[in-house]
Amino acid sequence: MKKFRVTRYQIPIDKKKYCLEGKIRIVLLSDLHNESYGKNNDVLIQEIHRQKPDLIAAAGDMLTSGEPEEEGTALRLLQVLAEKYPVYYGYGNHEHRMKLDTDSFGLRYERYAEAVREAGVFLLENECVDTTVKNVPLRIYGLQLPWRFYRRFCFETLSLAELETYLGKGTQERYQILLAHNPMCFAAYEEWGADLTLSGHLHGGFLRLPFLGGIVSPQCVPFPRYDRGIFVKNGHYMAVSAGLGSHSRIPRIGNPTELVVVDLFRKRC
Repeated sequence: MKKFRVTRYQIPIDKKKYCLEGKIRIVLLSDLHNESYGKNNDVLIQEIHRQKPDLIAAAGDMLTSGEPEEEGTALRLLQVLAEKYPVYYGYGNHEHRMKLDTDSFGLRYERYAEAVREAGVFLLENECVDTTVKNVPLRIYGLQLPWRFYRRFCFETLSLAELETYLGKGTQERYQILLAHNPMCFAAYEEWGADLTLSGHLHGGFLRLPFLGGIVSPQCVPFPRYDRGIFVKNGHYMAVSAGLGSHSRIPRIGNPTELVVVDLFRKRC
């Protein structure tokens, strides 16, 4: 049976601004690509239950658009999790491709999106939702970037002005969590004001070398900077998952699939 590791990150929040009671635990799912750990993903679900999250963030590519009518794997997982936890879902390039290319995929996107929403999942397509967890006011955004940011050999940067056309201006009144599938635009996310960005997409760089990290991105860009892990810029954080699955012919070497657990904490009120 396929295995995955559990990767944990701890991220401090502003003690002067937020009076957090205990910690906020987020389970980050990314790049599942229709993978199943055990029958109906029972092994993955059991591990998520063991982590006792306060919320679940799905950062895109839960399915693989090129596989015929395979949305059921991702949908079943989301349905089960949404019965117990608040689930927030921002799309990746595979969901986006299915939405754009109606000639190839017909109404698959519409059917999938409708079923996801009916399950109670917060599906965020350049939208946000407010909630409060353990005395901390959160605003959770889902970013859907234009397709050009996923093209092969893409070195394009995202400007703050363009990002604001998708999300509006950020707020100082709430802790902002941004579900942004593509981590390569972290500079714009930080400038916009995302306190915590949750990403995936790069699959850890597929093959990893000691001291060098991931070899290549899905856009065929060598040695991508934000391949996996925690990144910090001016007090703003980004957690990048290496993903739970794969859809490429490139093998994963030295790069296990992972379930990411992020704990937000502060020492004292």
